[in-house]
Amino acid sequence: MPYLISGTIDRFEGKLAVIKTDQETEILWPIRSLPDELVAGDKLTITLSNNQDETKNKEDMAKNMLNEILNVETAED
Repeated sequence: MPYLISGTIDRFEGKLAVIKTDQETEILWPIRSLPDELVAGDKLTITLSNNQDETKNKEDMAKNMLNEILNVETAED
């Protein structure tokens, strides 16, 4: 289930947008990763969710790489 963060673009500092959340925290976000039409004062919602398939794929890839390394070292002994 996704987690939603609501906030407002407070200001821009250099290459970052400062987003103040409804929970009174600040998030620094790269301006290049925001839609061009956003300006200070605009409300927005950030959606966070995990991608189980991608996580599993990365875990499998890491395990395979580790197994290959361990097998190579074992074969050289």
